[in-house]
Amino acid sequence: MKRISRVKDKFSNYNFGFGDIYQIWSYKPMRIAIAGLLLIPLIYSFIYLSAFYDPYENMKHLPVPIINEDKGVTFHDEEIQVGNELVEKLKEDDKLKWEFVSRAAFNKGLQEGDYYLGVVIPEDFSEKAISVSDSKPLKGHLDYIVDESNNYISSQMGESIITGIENNLQEKLTQIYVEQIFEKLDESTQKMAEAVEGAEKLAEGAEKAGQGAEELTKGIGVAESGAEKLLAGNQQMANELDKANQEIRNKKSAYMDEYDKAKEIQKKVNDLNRDFQKWAKGEPVNIDLATTVADLKNLLGTEQDRLVPTKEKLEQAPMLLNDLEKQVEGVSDHAATQKLYDLLKESNDNLAKTIELNEKSLDGVVQVEANLKKYEEERKLVASQANQYTNTLNSGTNSLAKLDDKLKDVGKAVDGAKQLVDGQSQLLQGLQKLLAGGNQLQSGLDQLADGQSKLAEELGKGVDEAKQGLEGSKEKEEMIANPVDVDKKRIHSVPNYATGFAPYFISLSLWVGAMLLFTIVDLYGVLDKPNGAPLSLTSGALIGVGQAIILISILIVGIPIEPELPWILFLFAILLSITFIAINQMLVATLGNAGRFFAIILLMLQLTSSGGTYPVELLPDLFKAIHDYVPMTYSIHGLRAIISSGDTAVVVQDAYILIGFMIGSFSITRIHLRLVKPMLQKQMSKLKLRKQ
Repeated sequence: MKRISRVKDKFSNYNFGFGDIYQIWSYKPMRIAIAGLLLIPLIYSFIYLSAFYDPYENMKHLPVPIINEDKGVTFHDEEIQVGNELVEKLKEDDKLKWEFVSRAAFNKGLQEGDYYLGVVIPEDFSEKAISVSDSKPLKGHLDYIVDESNNYISSQMGESIITGIENNLQEKLTQIYVEQIFEKLDESTQKMAEAVEGAEKLAEGAEKAGQGAEELTKGIGVAESGAEKLLAGNQQMANELDKANQEIRNKKSAYMDEYDKAKEIQKKVNDLNRDFQKWAKGEPVNIDLATTVADLKNLLGTEQDRLVPTKEKLEQAPMLLNDLEKQVEGVSDHAATQKLYDLLKESNDNLAKTIELNEKSLDGVVQVEANLKKYEEERKLVASQANQYTNTLNSGTNSLAKLDDKLKDVGKAVDGAKQLVDGQSQLLQGLQKLLAGGNQLQSGLDQLADGQSKLAEELGKGVDEAKQGLEGSKEKEEMIANPVDVDKKRIHSVPNYATGFAPYFISLSLWVGAMLLFTIVDLYGVLDKPNGAPLSLTSGALIGVGQAIILISILIVGIPIEPELPWILFLFAILLSITFIAINQMLVATLGNAGRFFAIILLMLQLTSSGGTYPVELLPDLFKAIHDYVPMTYSIHGLRAIISSGDTAVVVQDAYILIGFMIGSFSITRIHLRLVKPMLQKQMSKLKLRKQ
């Protein structure tokens, strides 16, 4: 019997935990505790995941007041009511509980906590919406009012709500803006069409102007040629006038010499006549009449010889004046030249008469000399001839005086001819410049005509392209207002909020279950083992297995969660539960009550650093640093792969790490119980003996 009893005791030490469970279960008050321990992870996860299964699905119950104060505006004889259009569009949206209220009702609801947020459409919203056509367009705005103290999460949801409203408004406003732009483009196209017609007419006008410029250039060329000939003729005329003027002046000088000689002869004839009269009366005279008559004869003969060439020269003057008259035809001083010609002719006639009388006087003197005795009879004849000579000479003198006056007119004509030559020279230079400018003008007009033709052609193409581009403007307005359609392609889709957070809450629930296993239930007192050994790892593992199986089963069926790898989910949850139990057992076995407290601290650190809610990149540096060293990091990562992605490689990798945590914790526990704790107990016993 004793042997059998020893065998039973030995078997009880190797019962793989079932004996501990049976011993606990046999204590009736602990049955409820064991049942509670098995259900705690389930209760924890199920309540959270069912409550937050898909809160965004219930946003249709979230009241969002819209306060529309937009007064609208008239634009191009069309009533624009952007605020009303937004309200009508929101009424068709049942994703949120839109409530269209006044500002007073909104303020009251916000104060009483009925509203968390609200959107106000200002009264000038439509006016600013159409200001895009102004030189300084105004940007429309919405007033987003939120009371974050009432509910912070609702305010965060409101951010996405206002973003959606902004997108709707941007689409509508963009459509309005584009519609205005297309209207302006259509007007511009029509004006471009008018510009095409104008450019074509301008091209025709430029072509005609080019033809006119060509004719003008030809005319200027002809005028230039005529001006050159006229300049040459006038230059020659001026030279001839100057030459004639000089010759006439020379002839005048010669004639004046003859005139002086004639006056001397006249004086001698008068003296002779006076002496003859005295002699005829018997009065004494102081001169020798015979000698005086001989001298007068010689003098008249000499003058006769000198007057003949002078007469010949004067006879040439009319010919010179005739040539001069031909050259100055059309000149303003032609009349003066004609008078000069008449005076020269008159002077020539008088000189001829003077020569004739001089010849007669010479003959008379000869007769006086031959017939001195007959002088009395002939004296009257000589005196008469001398008087005629004197009268003729006086007439010539008067003609010469008139000739002198006309010579001044000839000088003026010569100066005028020179000025005319200078003016025509300047005219010729101006015509040459005008001809060059005409050529440039013709070239420029040709280029202008080509450019206008090309402009009209290109404008025509532009109008055609613009009209083609404006086709289907309504569809283009909608496309520009909403140019991008986003095709959301889900990789490893997560259907709801509960599925997304299941890895986080499963890990949290199993840790809480393991922690309570060593915190709420005093297993040492229940078992009351003589050797003071805690609940074996196998016994705790059995409870953990029960927790994992119950938890996963109800989540799959009750929530429901649809994992990609359902059977692996059970195995991974069992591994995770045993690992967490091993860690908590290590903390309690080595640290006692301090270990229980540290288990809670470790839970908080894992919840904040494991990346279960926000990406680890968004965490503070402290939590980033411990992220890789806490087991819940790998439990959440592995559960996400099992539930959503189905990546077995990730699952295996995370499972190995968790097994490492489990083996490490179990090893520390065994070392502490086998070596450290007995040594500490011996030391305590020795201290007690010494005190006794």
